[in-house]
Amino acid sequence: MRPNRYSCNAVTLNKEYFFLRKPLERRLYELARKHCGSQPKWKCGIELLRDKCGSGSTTKEFRRLLGKIIEDDAAHDHMPDYVMSIEGDNVVFRPKAAESVVALPFQALRFKKLDTHDEARRLAPGWDVYVLESEWRSWVYDKAIDVKDADKHFLAFCKKRGAYKR
Repeated sequence: MRPNRYSCNAVTLNKEYFFLRKPLERRLYELARKHCGSQPKWKCGIELLRDKCGSGSTTKEFRRLLGKIIEDDAAHDHMPDYVMSIEGDNVVFRPKAAESVVALPFQALRFKKLDTHDEARRLAPGWDVYVLESEWRSWVYDKAIDVKDADKHFLAFCKKRGAYKR
């Protein structure tokens, strides 16, 4: 079975990305993936988006190019993971489906040290460390954070919480 996604510099790309023929389509996907992530939508002004894409086109021409990509995607569904629309002077990106956002593999968030929960109790007294762990995991998944060291990352999360206050 071939993977549906490829990881590149902590950003997971849909394999369909590599079949996009136009450089502008690829750049729009990259920006949507970066900024929209797991949010329900990302809105960007057309002029700012033109600058983020590095386009030398006029705003009018860039709007026309976007309209053509949106029209082609509506007809052929070739853009992976995100759908775009032009609303006034903004372009709105929305995930096509809930499964378009990939969660980190569970292995990436596995603790390596046996005393991580004990240290978490010391850093966040009064908190249920398993509830904190669940909140931390959800936060990492929702924000698509690239965790290099799960133990250190979780303990920093607990330290910021501090002592439980009623």
